[in-house]
Amino acid sequence: MKEATFSVSIVRDIVQYAATYDVDAKKLCAAAGIELALIDMPDRQITGAPLRALWREVVKMTGDENFGLHLGEAFNVAAIGIVGYVLLNCTTFKQVLEKLSR
Repeated sequence: MKEATFSVSIVRDIVQYAATYDVDAKKLCAAAGIELALIDMPDRQITGAPLRALWREVVKMTGDENFGLHLGEAFNVAAIGIVGYVLLNCTTFKQVLEKLSR
């Protein structure tokens, strides 16, 4: 089975929000085993292992156990376009799939 991949945009969002905690992007990415230059390549994908490592490291470096929640609060859903609006207006994953498939 092929390993799941995720958009590098997620990495960029985490790194950029971590900067609001004065976390150095280069140190954060190095600790997670991710090349910092990758965040400037929005069409690239990343596997789950380095992404999980990034989440662990950002929590360590910020000291914020709820970093993901705070990132979500600050995230502008409009940045992901129509998909973001669909997500906001659906109560179930099934609804998301139905609306996006139209």
